[in-house]
Amino acid sequence: MTYNGAQAASGYFDYTCTLDSCNGYSNFSSSNLQGPQTLTGGVSGRIQPTIYAQLAIRGYLYDDSVAYAQVGVRPYLYGDLWGYYGNNCGDADGDGYFETVDALTFDLDWQIFITAQADSFLTKEKRWTLWTSPRWHLNYWDLIGSEALQPMLVGNASVPVNTTQTYNARMRPCWPYSDTVNYQLGWGDGSSSSLSGAPASLTPASHAWSSTGTKGLSLIAQSDSHGRQFNKTTVRNVQVTTGGGTATHMGMTWKARQQYGAYVNVGSDGQSNAYSGDTSPYTSLPILCLKKDGRPAPSGISFDFYNGWSGGEVRLSSPVTGSTLTSRATADGICASTYGSGWRMGEFHDGGGGWGWWAAGSISTTTRFWVAINDQPANPWN
Repeated sequence: MTYNGAQAASGYFDYTCTLDSCNGYSNFSSSNLQGPQTLTGGVSGRIQPTIYAQLAIRGYLYDDSVAYAQVGVRPYLYGDLWGYYGNNCGDADGDGYFETVDALTFDLDWQIFITAQADSFLTKEKRWTLWTSPRWHLNYWDLIGSEALQPMLVGNASVPVNTTQTYNARMRPCWPYSDTVNYQLGWGDGSSSSLSGAPASLTPASHAWSSTGTKGLSLIAQSDSHGRQFNKTTVRNVQVTTGGGTATHMGMTWKARQQYGAYVNVGSDGQSNAYSGDTSPYTSLPILCLKKDGRPAPSGISFDFYNGWSGGEVRLSSPVTGSTLTSRATADGICASTYGSGWRMGEFHDGGGGWGWWAAGSISTTTRFWVAINDQPANPWN
């Protein structure tokens, strides 16, 4: 879908509602955007009801209006209903595209308070909390078979045999809780690893395959430290190859830094090294392919010498091991054979002064890719 003349808004709101009214505050500001916008996004919501009952023993003098005191037990139930729908909640299987997922879950905790209360006709009522229990978990329900509970498995799609490779597990970014998550990662060869980590952080595990072929990896988000049980699985295939190629130099990689409608900004980040390369040639990544066709620069984007307009369209190839990129011509040929005449490997200076540039296209901001550089030894073929 395309939206022409997009609007953006940011801000906050905080309201407390009862059956009678809602009170609170909000503040939002908006800004105008120009140009066509590829529509992606999601809708997320939480309702957190709390109920309690109280059983107390009260003593009084004559009647309650003269003087009384009481001590009681107050158990609380804490509910948490979470829902989500959209395609802005991560790329679980590493194919470069965010999946459209949904979620509807309900979490239930309970807690006990020991309270006291006293009053007399000479004083104002006073209340105390004498003791508070820990917050205990009762149960967790996945009400619709939620796809947003499937974890993200981040790593290369093609790897050389007998070489240790690292893959990372994390929950999708729309996941609302912060409790440590327990995972099990099956490596597709009969072995597995157990790992635990914060849901919004990459939790690593490493493995080396002793034989070539297609390995079916499976990552299971089993449970978290609060007591929620998920048992949600993400599967993806990894190609284990003989490695191939003779290139042995570190290669430079970039990533997509911003998506603005039908246009993407690609460039260096903190990992990129434009002088000697930043990624092992035994790593498998896509090539950034570019077709310069002289198309005009879009309006609504600010360009400069180090963040210019490429005058073309970008796409990613299938992942290739850096060692197979034995020359610039070889890399260009992969792009041409994938997308046709005129396509070649994107280069550091394609937007002007280097470090980054804009092009037509849509690329996931979680994917790294090979990029050439003409005037520095930062390519696998160097």
